[in-house]
Amino acid sequence: MIQRLLIVDESPFVRAALHDMLNHLSYEVESSCNKNEALELFKGCKGERKFDAVIIEFEDMHDNVTNNILSEIRNIDQNIKTIALGTKFCSKFLSNFTDYGFNAVLVKPFKLDELLFTLKFIEEPSQLQNS
Repeated sequence: MIQRLLIVDESPFVRAALHDMLNHLSYEVESSCNKNEALELFKGCKGERKFDAVIIEFEDMHDNVTNNILSEIRNIDQNIKTIALGTKFCSKFLSNFTDYGFNAVLVKPFKLDELLFTLKFIEEPSQLQNS
């Protein structure tokens, strides 16, 4: 069950909006504006304090910083759920997000119900696909 999330996005407005939405949905949230700082946060949280999911900004398919950090996060926790936070301008990526190691994608701008659906999808993808 997802209870604790890490948000990684350069925009303070996106981080604040996500933080507020997730708190409203009763999730515990930490955020970072910097992908390297986020990796350090992720590494520092273990046991009961570990993150269940990461929502990370993905700018384009050639975003090596995100690719490397995602790889490092997966090396620490193979079961971590990951959501790419992208824009509609990343259309090739949006249709192939699993090829880049993500469990789901959330397109900016998004609404609360889209965020909730995405979180449910990464928790129980087969349950939503069969409904």
